[in-house]
Amino acid sequence: AMIKALKSVAEIEPAPRIVHQTGEADEQEVREAYRDYPAGLAEVLPFLDDMPARLADADLAICRSGAT
Repeated sequence: AMIKALKSVAEIEPAPRIVHQTGEADEQEVREAYRDYPAGLAEVLPFLDDMPARLADADLAICRSGAT
């Protein structure tokens, strides 16, 4: 859903900084989707190791539950 929303999100002024956890299987596809997102504002990672720090740094978290 985030990949589909990227074009609209990029139109927000100023464009928000995004950290996107993908899992290993989808990392490359998601990285390619962010190719046209404003430079330096997207971080695509397969996993986030320090969730408390990441959440403390966030203004908004969009997530799902489960670790399947």
